[in-house]
Amino acid sequence: MSATKIEASVASAQQRYYRSLGFEDNNTRGLKVVLARAAFMNVLLKNHTTVAVGTFFGMDHSTVCYHRRHHDTRIHWDDYSHYYNEALNAISWSSEQPRDFITEPTGLQLAAETIGRMKGPIVSIEFILECLKSHGEREKEIILSFGQRFAPLEEVQSKFAETFNETF
Repeated sequence: MSATKIEASVASAQQRYYRSLGFEDNNTRGLKVVLARAAFMNVLLKNHTTVAVGTFFGMDHSTVCYHRRHHDTRIHWDDYSHYYNEALNAISWSSEQPRDFITEPTGLQLAAETIGRMKGPIVSIEFILECLKSHGEREKEIILSFGQRFAPLEEVQSKFAETFNETF
């Protein structure tokens, strides 16, 4: 990512961010809107300049500097801390390379291909089970990563993993 120009992925992260908060940045000076905007700005400052962040929000860079100066105090406020963590999640979500669910084969498909390539008479049931198990572990890791993305709290992630393991 360029430090002076913010990419379109950040705009999609911003949309995801405000959806997770349940309100929009309607460019007002309401406290929760200002704090949410400031939290998102401070996350962007990890990889971008104050000018780039200001331009992204349609504001002067001095506004971004103001919010950066107050970040260390606000991070201890419950609302601001929540907004900041949600912004971190939204940015990390947008920067990850998503799995291509249309073209990338599932674990079951990979196991079937492996078994299909076997020559000779009948393949043992133990071999088939081992193929399914090894490719299933990969699939399980991908599915469990969704729990981490959608639920940043550890207790929710562990409940998701427990439910997944009981189901499969």
